[in-house]
Amino acid sequence: VDNNRLEGIIYAPLLSSSSSSSSSNLRVLGLGHNYLSGTIPTALGYARRLEELWLNDNRLRGTVPEELTRLDRLKMVKLEGNALTGIVPGGMCELDQLKVLSADCVRVGEE
Repeated sequence: VDNNRLEGIIYAPLLSSSSSSSSSNLRVLGLGHNYLSGTIPTALGYARRLEELWLNDNRLRGTVPEELTRLDRLKMVKLEGNALTGIVPGGMCELDQLKVLSADCVRVGEE
């Protein structure tokens, strides 16, 4: 659903393993180029088969949740074009499948 002028927050209960089995099969979440606000939900950590996460060019704020380091199938994460702060969890660099991590105005590692 990239480029659809979606507004609001990412509804975390849709991503929770207890609310639906569909999140366990989610491979690509493309929400880039919208008007989404709020924070990146920690519930994304339940989408264990997620390979691509496109949250770029929205209005997201806050930090990158540590729960994303659970997603060992991630190949691409695009976070640039938001108002994210802080650091990208160091565990992201340890994800063997991760080939692209795109973020601006955040640091990678530990404080």
